[in-house]
Parts: sequence; C-alpha cells; structure tokens
Amino acid sequence: EYFFEALAIFKKIGNKSGVAINTGNIGSVYSKEDFEGYDATKAEEYLHRAITMNDELGTKSQNIDVFNVLSELYANRGEGMKAYQFYKKYYLLREEVQSEEAKKQALKHDTDRKLIAERAAANERSKILDNILPPEITARLVKGETKIADSHPNVSVLFADIVGFTKLSTKLSADELIDLLDIVFTRFDTICQKHGLEKIKTIGDAYMAVCGAPVVRDNHAERAVLAALEMLEDFSIEQQFSAPINLGFRIGIHCGSVVAGIIGENKNSYDLWGDAVNTGSRMEHYGEED
Repeated sequence: EYFFEALAIFKKIGNKSGVAINTGNIGSVYSKEDFEGYDATKAEEYLHRAITMNDELGTKSQNIDVFNVLSELYANRGEGMKAYQFYKKYYLLREEVQSEEAKKQALKHDTDRKLIAERAAANERSKILDNILPPEITARLVKGETKIADSHPNVSVLFADIVGFTKLSTKLSADELIDLLDIVFTRFDTICQKHGLEKIKTIGDAYMAVCGAPVVRDNHAERAVLAALEMLEDFSIEQQFSAPINLGFRIGIHCGSVVAGIIGENKNSYDLWGDAVNTGSRMEHYGEED
C-alpha cells in the first residue's frame, strides 16, 4: 500500500526515477510467495515495466535488483531457461556498474567473502534448478547440451489423479483448491522421493512420475508399485475446507520403453514419450477408485 502511495506521489511531482524504483518495488513484493497477495503475473508485469523505464531513463543500475527478482520468480515458476537468462543479466549488469576502483578494493579486501557469497548464491540457484529438473539433466544443460533425448528400454510409468476432482472444484474457492492440490501433490512428492521415482509433471489434478529414468533402476516396477500403494493409504488433512473432503484416487502403472528428454527453449521440462506412457495413462483412466 505504501509503495502504491509513493508511486502516486512520484507520478504527481514528475519524478520519473522514483516512479521506476517504486514500480520495481511493487513487482518485488508481488513476487514473494509468503506475501498474502502473491501474484506472479502482476510481479512479472511490474518488473518488466520497471526495466523499460530504467532503460529509457538511463538508470540501468536500478535494474540490478529487478533482474535478480525476476530470476528468482522464473526459477520458482519452473521456467529454468528464463531464470538463467535474467540471472546472467543481473550478474553482468552488477559487474558493469561497479567502478574500477571498487573492483580493486573488492579484490584486495573482499575476495574471499565474495567467493563465499557467490558460491552460496550458486548453490541456491542449483537447488532451485534441481527442483525443476532432475539433477542429472541440469548438469548436462549446464555443460552446454541444448537438446536432450535418451532411450530407456525398461522403466515404470505411474499416473495418479483425484476421483471426482472436477465436481469438487466447483465447491471450493480458488485458494482452497490450490491448497488441496498442494497437500496431495506434496505428499506424492515425498512418497516418490522415498521410493526413487522421478516426478515428471502435474496436469490439473493428474500426477505423473517415472522410475528408471533418468537414473536406471533394476527394480523399477517394485518401486513404482510400492509408491502407488503408499499413495492409496489413508492420510489426514488438518486444514479445514468449506466443503467435505473425501479423497479417492485412480492410479495406473505400466512398464516398458520410453524416450525421455527436453525439447524447446522456453519453460523447459523433463518429459517422456512412448507407448508405455500412453498405456500407463489409460490404465489410470479406466482404473477403479482406490
């Protein structure tokens, strides 16, 4: 609220630099996931608007923080390539605006501290990327591979979805719907990690995972079935919802060969293709509840 008030004042007095700064500040607030008004779309809009203003005003140094916030926003949204691009812009611009004297002083007095800070930042970025893509795939992208496509002759593909979710979605608010999916899918994530499955993606209320790719597992079928059985176990939901929550699941598993990899340049994701995927999906679609 104060940033919006400040923005109005700067507009009134014609302080364009202040307008640009507060536009970036508003975008930064919207990007914080622990903010009750979190809105990634608005965050992206205000941050890009701030970049344009700073470019026009010649106050490019103000874009350092804006680039950094955008990098984190895209990383949290799973858009690894954009996150990397804006982190690179942030890093290069930060280096550019530093004076030669400041660089010399930093080299003399802060070399070790800077290296530690950079390593810490790199580790955090790596953690975020590893949550978006399998670590093995991230490492290959960092090394320069632009197209990844691997054949895996023996994997188990698992599909799961919530029975009656479409009907349930009409009874819950948007916030409640997201909370419910977060509870269910976070639990599935934990189960998959426990049994060595790689989460591939979620589509609506559907959850897809694989065992045997990108890491080969000789007992992939056993691991997938154990994960599925644990997903079907009863669990308690502590959060109160405005409508009764009685969850049932359909799960389908199929074993076979797949092609796995990454295609495209934007919103990169690790995905699978092949008859094993199609059959696993149909097993889930026609399966009985629980």
